[in-house]
Amino acid sequence: MEHIHKNTFNKILGMGISICLLSLIFFILLPPATSVIISTGIPQQSQVEVGETIHFNNVNITIRSAERIPIEQVIFTVYSAITNQVMAFVKFDITGQIINQTPSQSFSVSCLFNPSSIPYGHGYSYGYDEWQGTQHTFDHGYGYAQPGFSDISLLYEISYQTHLSGRFYAKLFVESVSHTFISTESQAFMVGITNPSLIPEFTYLPNSPVNDQQVNFSDLSLCTEGFITLWWWDFDDGYASYDQHPTHSFTHAGIYDITLLITNNHGESSSIIKQVIIYSKIPGDINGDGCVNAPDVRYLALYNCGNPMYDPLFSNGDVNNDGRINSADVRYLAMYLCGDPEYIPLYPLSI
Repeated sequence: MEHIHKNTFNKILGMGISICLLSLIFFILLPPATSVIISTGIPQQSQVEVGETIHFNNVNITIRSAERIPIEQVIFTVYSAITNQVMAFVKFDITGQIINQTPSQSFSVSCLFNPSSIPYGHGYSYGYDEWQGTQHTFDHGYGYAQPGFSDISLLYEISYQTHLSGRFYAKLFVESVSHTFISTESQAFMVGITNPSLIPEFTYLPNSPVNDQQVNFSDLSLCTEGFITLWWWDFDDGYASYDQHPTHSFTHAGIYDITLLITNNHGESSSIIKQVIIYSKIPGDINGDGCVNAPDVRYLALYNCGNPMYDPLFSNGDVNNDGRINSADVRYLAMYLCGDPEYIPLYPLSI
């Protein structure tokens, strides 16, 4: 009898251990519910001409009801599908109000929900980023959504007026206080390319060239039917080249529209235009007019105040070379112009 009881006990114990192991495996393998689900939406057009507008519908941010996500800003970014470089972006808050965009006046954001209806709760939350497969404990104690409410869906429509030719895709970034959620890539779209089998593309180095510095251009064009027989480059300063991978230096700082036109063995042609910023090699020349003076201080001060019309295009503005652009650079440059010998503008770190 004692032997029977011992067998029964062992069986029950074994079943209990098995159930515990299965439960453990289940909870380990099953990821927690996603706290934020992001979609870049669907481009209405798959192909447009340069200068035309492409619309993204159903740009969506869904926050689970159990979470409290303090969204600071949302960034919609357009990338080159060949080089994966950022070509354009727009930053906006949860209401759709644009904070900043590059190029200027290229984007519009429409908020398709009532911002005042979004619940804003207090407490703590535990989030899971499904795309990165990581968990995050948000100890900020507040944010959008709270228990007792259904999932929140923030819906937008984003319009982008194209300014470059090529093949592109978009991604959406949702920045909270302590974490950035990232979407997958949108469907690709083409701008100014009438022949999908002949796609021009190029890159250049250094990334932040200065005037009188040699810039190396590299052709990355694709030709799926035949082969490329001709490369023609226009550097927007009166010079051109027929080399596949040319080098060129620019005399003056400025923004140049670089054109690459390619032709295949069937006589078909396609072109791409990219803007290349040539920075001033004069330290402290923030506005790129060739000299360091009071307008540079004003330019840098307005940039630091968040004025979107002012962007240190011809120098990264880091005149004290500390790796940041802030009010310290404005003071540094002002002290230099006042004749203080301890303040000498330094070359930007990116050069």
